[in-house]
Amino acid sequence: MRKRKGKWVWSGLFLAAMASGVAGWISTGGASGADEYQTLISPPQEVAAKAAGARAQTQAAVAWSAGAKSWLVAWREGCLNEGSTEIWCARVGEDGQSLDPAGIRLAYGKGLRSYVSVASDGQNWLVVWGELSNGRDWDVRGIVVSAEGKPQGEPFLIAGGEHNQCEPAAAFAGGHYHVVWSAFVGSGLPNTPGNGYAIYGARVSPQGKLVDATPTELVSNKAYQAAHPSIASGGDVLAVTFVEQRHNRFGGTVINWILLDAKTGARKHGPLPPTSDARKSGRGLGGKVTARWLPVAWNGSSFVTSVRMAEGFGGGSPYVATLWTLSPDGAFQTTRTALDGLEQARVSYLTPHTAVAFDGEHFLYVMENAQDAKEPKGVKGQGVATHMCIAGWYVSPDGTKIVCGRAKGGFKIAAEPGKEHILPAVSAGPQGVCLVVNSELRGVEDIKLVARRVSLKKASP
Repeated sequence: MRKRKGKWVWSGLFLAAMASGVAGWISTGGASGADEYQTLISPPQEVAAKAAGARAQTQAAVAWSAGAKSWLVAWREGCLNEGSTEIWCARVGEDGQSLDPAGIRLAYGKGLRSYVSVASDGQNWLVVWGELSNGRDWDVRGIVVSAEGKPQGEPFLIAGGEHNQCEPAAAFAGGHYHVVWSAFVGSGLPNTPGNGYAIYGARVSPQGKLVDATPTELVSNKAYQAAHPSIASGGDVLAVTFVEQRHNRFGGTVINWILLDAKTGARKHGPLPPTSDARKSGRGLGGKVTARWLPVAWNGSSFVTSVRMAEGFGGGSPYVATLWTLSPDGAFQTTRTALDGLEQARVSYLTPHTAVAFDGEHFLYVMENAQDAKEPKGVKGQGVATHMCIAGWYVSPDGTKIVCGRAKGGFKIAAEPGKEHILPAVSAGPQGVCLVVNSELRGVEDIKLVARRVSLKKASP
């Protein structure tokens, strides 16, 4: 069943209402198929439909504020092959409707800005990003946005200085925002021990003041390069997942982690010792740098993340994500639950973007979903093209069972003919509800962010 004009849509047998642009799907339960669920997906809403000069809204990040009763979506405006890019944001209400259709511009001017992350202290938000505005190297900057959607002052420097400080990620715990990033350290070649990327961190107050004037080295680059961090809050600890890459070793990338104290930001557990054999460890990520997306989320007692073996030559499919759990005392183990987002006849090595959130009842894991697309009418000899969609899986709190969605293909969150859906982000909101945001490619210089509320219901008998 469904209601038109922006109301909720029950996911059913691919119901298409062309007049309203609404579509939905039924998805059945776990591997045994013993249980049946229905996904409830709202019609897509543009996050900032009236943003002036919007051409390429990409790389979204999203976080929920219980005090504001809304999500904040932050993104990069523009492409990295241009002379400058900007950072924007907009709030989305708990009903899934945009509260700031004109958007809120946070950072602009000469230079590139990218790698956006956002976190909430329960009332306001901190938006962080990497910025290449000095013409030499990347720095990390941030700004606090109030519950009313007002930027608090000007963007401030979190990490700068010589060489790159980049790829920031943020979370809130222990009364502070915790920001982690990749930092190039050393003065020699990147592939030699002691020269390359390490993980650093610093705390920021809810008012947007640096608590740690000197960043803390969390993972050194002495034995391997450490980069591409993700972070999640888990009560009195935070989990940081990152890519460990051995020097001069092809394909020697694995997932690694550390746990931080929420009060001090100091390292409590991890990282794991350097890995001598990526494949045997079970944590191998292959040789594709785009396997760097290692989303992590907290379920109230442990963290869940994922591993994808993304080899470019004869290896595993990068669309297959295997879930792993990380306990607060540092136990890291696989659940062997595999989620496959590839629905093409041929293997694709274009590693998909992924994200995960816990809605208080289940994990929602989302992934770019590759499908075969037929040749346009009248066009011959181009072969089978790729149609990009967004798929999702609901997974049990312990990460061991797919509750809703096919193991291969999941359930469809965004799939519309003539539109490509890429770069998903997800954040839990009210109990049992998540907001999924992605870039919708409509044409040249026409990429817009759309948001959908997604929840799960037990099917009626």
